[in-house]
Amino acid sequence: MSSQNDAGHDPMEDVFMHVMCDRWAEKLEVTRVEHLSEEDRHAFDLHMQSCPRCQELVEQYRVVDDYFYRLILSEQMSVAAKSPPLSTTAASKRQARHVRDTFHDLFGRRMSAFQQTFSLLLQGSGLLLLILILGALFFQVEIGGNHMLPLALLTLAFALIMLGFLNNQQQLRDASQQWRRSEQQHNTLAWREVSLPMPAMGNDGPAELSPRSRAQQRWRHRFLRDKWIWGVTVCLLLAITVASLGWFSPSPHPADIGGTVPSGAPVGISVDGSRVFDTNRQDGDLKRQAASKLLQGDVDGAKELWKQALALDSNDAELLIYQENMNVKESLQPYFTLVVGSVFSEQHIGGARDILQGAYVAQKEYNARATQEHLPQLRLMIASADVDASSPTTTAEEVVQAAQKDHSILGVIGWSTSRSVLSSLQELTAAHLPMVSPTATSDELSGSSPYFFRVAPPDTQQATLAATYAKQVLHAQRVVLLTDPDDTYSNSLAQAFIQHYKDGSHNLIHAPYYYTKGDLSTVDRQMDDILQQKPDLIYFAGYVNEASVMLKRLPPCVAGQPCLSVLGGDALYVEGDYSLDAFKNYGRLSFTAFASQERSQAQHPQFFADYAHDFDPAGQYRPGTYGYNATDADVILGYDATQSLLTAYQQLQASGQKKITGEQIQRFLHSITINGVSGKIQFDHNGNPIGKEIVILKGNENGHTTIDHSLDALK
Repeated sequence: MSSQNDAGHDPMEDVFMHVMCDRWAEKLEVTRVEHLSEEDRHAFDLHMQSCPRCQELVEQYRVVDDYFYRLILSEQMSVAAKSPPLSTTAASKRQARHVRDTFHDLFGRRMSAFQQTFSLLLQGSGLLLLILILGALFFQVEIGGNHMLPLALLTLAFALIMLGFLNNQQQLRDASQQWRRSEQQHNTLAWREVSLPMPAMGNDGPAELSPRSRAQQRWRHRFLRDKWIWGVTVCLLLAITVASLGWFSPSPHPADIGGTVPSGAPVGISVDGSRVFDTNRQDGDLKRQAASKLLQGDVDGAKELWKQALALDSNDAELLIYQENMNVKESLQPYFTLVVGSVFSEQHIGGARDILQGAYVAQKEYNARATQEHLPQLRLMIASADVDASSPTTTAEEVVQAAQKDHSILGVIGWSTSRSVLSSLQELTAAHLPMVSPTATSDELSGSSPYFFRVAPPDTQQATLAATYAKQVLHAQRVVLLTDPDDTYSNSLAQAFIQHYKDGSHNLIHAPYYYTKGDLSTVDRQMDDILQQKPDLIYFAGYVNEASVMLKRLPPCVAGQPCLSVLGGDALYVEGDYSLDAFKNYGRLSFTAFASQERSQAQHPQFFADYAHDFDPAGQYRPGTYGYNATDADVILGYDATQSLLTAYQQLQASGQKKITGEQIQRFLHSITINGVSGKIQFDHNGNPIGKEIVILKGNENGHTTIDHSLDALK
């Protein structure tokens, strides 16, 4: 029996309702409303009509169910639920479909991993190749001997990156199609084997992306990332292509000439001996000690060390020049300055010493006359550069800066190599300092500047004579040529020889062989193939150091068979650069030369007497010793180049000119005519000597040379 309150409400009804709510809540924890039995469903519907609490509970379960539906779909999972049993046929089809999908999924995942790895390998290889090429450019490492090899490597790197990118794009397209198929297949969710519709995305629930949207979003991110990678790659390709143009389209600009790296030779200028360059010789330590004394202000201590050094090494022209400059300074007489440009690297040391010797003989002779006639004295400044293309420019800039402070600097004797001249000419021309080179012969220098002159004729003239000698005297029919295409002198000489040797009955038996100046192994490697061609003449366009390697590799002569000989240019006439081993085959060497003591001794005895007196003052060396009492061509040419500038200066002074400048000397150089030791010197409008004689010199086994007059007999 129940009692009612004043409002007519029975409290037991509330208790009953509460108990029923708890029971229905326990059922709903394990069973969805849709899965209740018909009887329970009807009873629960009646209960909910009078129970706001259960209505709210059902709504909460629905929200939770919606959330988990979306979570399950986003993770591509299937949840099993109870369902009516399938027929045998349908079950078999479903099982077969499941096996097929499992196989495709497993194989597809492995293929996807393989494709991704392969793409990364391709792209990584291409980028690594680009980095290696960039490193080779930065460290100036030559890539192979073929000038097209860098271009081929760039193309390969680009192809690898492109293949990797295309493979990635195909993988993305396959993934996109798979996502679309997956979305179509999973538009319904199996709940315990019963296909239920996907719940609608309510505004109140968490916003989850569909699989297709996720795939598209990932594809967009990948595309943006690939765009960034491609941008960097294209920039690298452009930078490397521009930087590597020198490999396959060389420019004639001085900064781009050749690819020789610095050898470590000293670079700079010196006029008083406080800085020394030619130290790899017997008196090198004494010279360095004297330089330190001068920097400390101890002039007398430096002079004493100079004296000891010259007693040890009497033909050190650098030291003799500093000593003569000190005499000029202490005489308190007016003076003017000429600069001697030299290259003291190992491969050019002989030529540098020769030119300094010739310049010193001219300085000593002129100052002796100037003292008697009370004329301004001559002071020589030594400017040293290395073999690379940039150091002559740096040294020339130092000379120009010195000339701006010291207006006694009027001209330059040098440089000794065509590369050095091309690298320094622009700076000296801008400063109106004329340059007279003793030995630079490249055809490229003709007319290169109104301030450039040379006492040696261009390569075309000596190559023409060499080609005629090869055909008419040596009767060479099997000729090979060895050259360094990156060296200005070597390339110019080789091209001129090929042009004048080839005709209807004469040609090279093989394409030109290439070597690298300064790398002796490149000559040694080529000799094996050269000797297999069985030539009767090798034309060598280059310098002594590399020629020495070739001479040592010549096979012995066989009686009754032609003996392989070597023909070259004027750069091979530097006696001090040959090795003792090379002299064993020196008798098989012939070369063109622009001067010879044998030819000039009778006409200029005073020069040769002064030379022997200056560099062998005690007469302790046997006659004919090169560098002491016998000269080679570079000594004579260095002397004549100095005399050319001195003659222009003296003519200006004789005309009453008070203040002489480099620009005035340049104008007078076009009009002078002197009887040089190497022959008559007169310059044409291109700065080349007019009618300069060239001789063919032939070596002998004792290291001396004689003039070959065979061509004279054929005229």
